[in-house]
Amino acid sequence: MQAMKLINVYKKYLKLFQQNNISDMSLKLLLCDFYEIDSITSFIMKFADEVPELTNKQIKILNKVLHGYPVQYALGKVDFSNLEFYVNKHTLIPRPETEELVLYTIKKAQEVFGISEKLNYVDLGCGSGNIMISIEKNAGFAWNSVEGVDISYFTLKTTKKNVKYLGSAAILHKKDMISFLQKTTQKFNILTSNPP
Repeated sequence: MQAMKLINVYKKYLKLFQQNNISDMSLKLLLCDFYEIDSITSFIMKFADEVPELTNKQIKILNKVLHGYPVQYALGKVDFSNLEFYVNKHTLIPRPETEELVLYTIKKAQEVFGISEKLNYVDLGCGSGNIMISIEKNAGFAWNSVEGVDISYFTLKTTKKNVKYLGSAAILHKKDMISFLQKTTQKFNILTSNPP
């Protein structure tokens, strides 16, 4: 397999992305993943590095994105709150603004509760688990329970994968939000929900 400079690989595909009105950031994210580069800054710093040409599998992924498939789904993962989450067509893609919800929730909880308190937390419509796990991992509380509720079996399969991958202690429930709240006997200190 022939080697090329990273800048030349980038330029080779950039024209296609521009012609299809797809952000060059999507191309950068793909190439970072393909070449195991840990950040966009590192990607730019490595422009002069020799890299192998893309494999057929990588070109297929790139073509899916060129045809409108979200880059996060093509890669199967997304960075959120300094953690990496698995995502797919059964989950929403976590948005950067949602990180503000996580930070706000942590800040408010730290104002109200002591760090040594054992808290109960539930995320309704937990999706990939990005909000729930980010709060669990970053708030610094001694959790009594962390629970996630979602109605979709397929979504919860992805949530379960993220719970395992990120070492979360979350308990997951396949229920709609209303019936969960009506039937649970648990009292929650923190409740989050960020429906579509």
